[in-house]
Amino acid sequence: MNFNDVDIYSCRFFTLNEDKKLQFCGGAHKGKSADDFNTAKELQKIVAYCFWIIKKEDIPIVSKYAATAFLKDLMPKFTNMERAVRKMAVEEQKKMKKKTQELTKTTGKKYA
Repeated sequence: MNFNDVDIYSCRFFTLNEDKKLQFCGGAHKGKSADDFNTAKELQKIVAYCFWIIKKEDIPIVSKYAATAFLKDLMPKFTNMERAVRKMAVEEQKKMKKKTQELTKTTGKKYA
């Protein structure tokens, strides 16, 4: 079972699905690939889990490679998240700028 020229047959955490994508082969995330994690909370948990695999000393290098490859598969989701948050931030700043411009046009204090 090769993934990017690395034999992941002995990997304890990941296997390949029918689309040749990495998926978890056990635990709470069994059968899930990077496509199955969509919310910020899910992404946070799975990234933490992958980093646990990477940092744990007694885990074979093949499993560590698979975890880093899985993180790479998640990257487009983080890019999309950044774009969505940027769009919200720009909209909020436009509203704040418009409100500030309106407030500077009037003299005195405005009470809510």
